[in-house]
Amino acid sequence: MEQPQLTNSLQTYFNRLGHDIDLSILTLPVEVHSVSKGDFLFQQGDVASNFYFLSTGLVRYVSVSDEGKEFTQSFVKGSSVIGSTKSMVTKSKASFGIQALEESIVLSYP
Repeated sequence: MEQPQLTNSLQTYFNRLGHDIDLSILTLPVEVHSVSKGDFLFQQGDVASNFYFLSTGLVRYVSVSDEGKEFTQSFVKGSSVIGSTKSMVTKSKASFGIQALEESIVLSYP
């Protein structure tokens, strides 16, 4: 995905929130990830230390019980902030994973 498309995706997100943000002032380091269908951004039990923005695609938040049963907690489509705030802030293990349900582009901010 090209830089203008990524910028447009972020701008759409902030506009939906009712904020007029000049994205040219953002100086955070960012990594762009192409996540294939079925792949995990992070899994339950990982420390999810980054802030993520789902630019395009569809993901699900999934947890697995002690008995091995999977539970889908929610679905999220493109132009959305995703991740585990608790895991990121406290450096604790995430209580869920995030799995791509289709080819997705994700921005991560360390």
